[in-house]
Amino acid sequence: MPVELVFGNSQAGPYIEGHRLAQARGLVEDDVQGLIFRGDRYEPYVQFADDGVRFHSAVVGDIQAAIEEFHPTSVVVTILGSNHWIYGMSNEPRPFDFLVPALPQHPMSPKTELIPYDLLLRRFRGDLDWQFGLVRLVRKFCELPIFCIEAPPPVESADLMLRSIYGHFKERMEQFGCPSTSFRYKMWWIWTHLAKCFCAELGIQFVEGPLETRDANGFLNERYFLDGVHGTEEYGALMVGEVAKAKRHMRLAGV
Repeated sequence: MPVELVFGNSQAGPYIEGHRLAQARGLVEDDVQGLIFRGDRYEPYVQFADDGVRFHSAVVGDIQAAIEEFHPTSVVVTILGSNHWIYGMSNEPRPFDFLVPALPQHPMSPKTELIPYDLLLRRFRGDLDWQFGLVRLVRKFCELPIFCIEAPPPVESADLMLRSIYGHFKERMEQFGCPSTSFRYKMWWIWTHLAKCFCAELGIQFVEGPLETRDANGFLNERYFLDGVHGTEEYGALMVGEVAKAKRHMRLAGV
């Protein structure tokens, strides 16, 4: 049976569980093997040096070992995840907002400072660049097709999102306030947009979440909400289906 290798951050968890669910239902034809880079084994996950970013040796070693052991036919990476949640769940001490040309329905929040959209793009691109270093790393020893899956958007309900706030995030939100629903969505959108740009530049497939997981306004349908960052295993199963569609399109295109 063909094997799909999945690795990356915690978004890999729901996807792997969803793959097993889809496999049990007879909806996919391949098996899944997964690596989630968290815990003491992978600390420090990255080190920043003058010559670039270096991932922990266990990250590199475990990916290479998994490829050698399981001989996967494709790779799924989970790079996106908590960035939009971290930035979008509390105001800054100096509250700001921004306008996205593609989202005119999401206005500025009152009493906030306008930050130019292009400036945020440059700022966040730098933050995301090192995370896509994981793809560049794999490309050095692997020519398999790579699929990067989209992280689920936030739910529209502020009450539901607030249930997931904990620790210093909660303290920060209580001190500086909770941003608007539009701000949370725009924050998710801009990280996702940048990820699509990186995928296009690196020649890998970006796989969006299916429309059925979104409500009428583009937010995550509450039935797929897990904790504000991750979707449920049912959401993961639907993402598995989207990756399977992307694979079929590649085969039909002769890629």
